[in-house]
Amino acid sequence: PPAAAPSASAAAAAAAAAVAAAAPAAAARFAPPSTGQEFLRAWRRQCKTAADRFEYLRVIEPEELPSLFRAELDAAVFDQIVDAVRAQALAAPPLAHAGWVARLLRAIGQVNRFDLTLDLADAKALAALGEIFDALQAPAADAAAAAAAATAEEEARPDAAAVAALRAQYKL
Repeated sequence: PPAAAPSASAAAAAAAAAVAAAAPAAAARFAPPSTGQEFLRAWRRQCKTAADRFEYLRVIEPEELPSLFRAELDAAVFDQIVDAVRAQALAAPPLAHAGWVARLLRAIGQVNRFDLTLDLADAKALAALGEIFDALQAPAADAAAAAAAATAEEEARPDAAAVAALRAQYKL
């Protein structure tokens, strides 16, 4: 008899496991930057795709971003960060890194002159932020997908109040 197709839950769990397994590879490929200049050099030279950029971002503790970008975060780099997060974090399973994404967005909002960065951000980046916030706020599709995502990142999904605070911080 033909084998049954894997369920959506099984597919989500397998995708989450693949994401978790990719984390050590990112650490081997990229080293966390110690300065904003190091970040920008690696960002421009080694991060040519959204997947590369997301992989690089994952080796950085989000709370380090305000110290990396002491003066400001260039709006073009901000746009690329948002694009990478949207492209990778909204992939299957949707927002497997929800806790980390929320920490990243919270930390970016703490960078000096963030309001100017936001004012200069591209309309596409702002629309992508809306998609990310919608995904952060949406409940996991099913319990198995939520468990797989939680196992993959070991960070709690932000609650509705935390997402609302992020939306306010980003003026969305």
